[in-house]
Formats: sequence, C-alpha cells, structure tokens
Amino acid sequence: MFGWLKPKRPEALLFKSNDAAFEYASKYMLRPLLKDATIFGQVLAKVSPQFGGLLKQQPKWRVRLATEHGVLQTDHCGSIADQLASDVDLKSSPIVEGDLVAVQVGSYDPKYAVDSEVQYFIIICKLKPELRTDTRVFAPDVAR
Repeated sequence: MFGWLKPKRPEALLFKSNDAAFEYASKYMLRPLLKDATIFGQVLAKVSPQFGGLLKQQPKWRVRLATEHGVLQTDHCGSIADQLASDVDLKSSPIVEGDLVAVQVGSYDPKYAVDSEVQYFIIICKLKPELRTDTRVFAPDVAR
C-alpha cells in the first residue's frame, strides 16, 4: 500500500578499497575450488617467469583466492585479462599489486596443495570494488 515509504535497495555496494572488497568476498562470497570455476582474488605481486627451454614464458601473479576452503594463495596465476579486453574492444589498465580480479581455475587436483605446480589459475578480468546487488558479482574494471 505505501510502497513509496519503503527504502529502495541500492544497485551496488561501494567499497572504499580493493582490500575491503576482497575482505567482504572472503567472508560472504566464497566459491568452490573446482576446475573451470570462477572465484574472486586479489593480486599480491608479480612473479618472475622461470626461464628455461626455448619458449618465452609469460609472467605469473601471486594471488589470494576467496574459496570455500578459506583464503588460499598461489604463485601459479597467469593472465588473459588484457587479451580478452582487447578482443572485445574494451580499455583496461594493466594489472598491478592490490587489484581485485576474477580468476578462473584452469586446472585443479585436490590431491595437491593449491600452490603446487600442478595447479593453474588464470586472471580473466580486473574488477572494481563495486558489488552489483542484483547479480552479487563485482563490476568489471573496463571502459569502452
């Protein structure tokens, strides 16, 4: 009857920082650690590639992951975020320490530790510290 008295639900929750957004994700948005699952992460540092062989290796990232098993850390996280953004004509700033990211589990075997060389994770998108309330996912940090 008096619908206009009800407060409107906000479209997004805005966090003050990527750290605050990741802390929220690690408490309330835990995702399963399964192959091909997408989970939320935060970049801690760039890991120098291991040189050897004839192929140039892409850099990897040290990332904290918000999983249903708690916050886990891996040094085996590659990135295709820049390539995906350019494929669909979006502008994205380079990934840096502290960024909030969407990470796809490339390969995972529960017999091994998350930081084992057998496991591989892929950063697919940089995210804003802005949680959409309708979809319960963070907004992508890209522009046209």
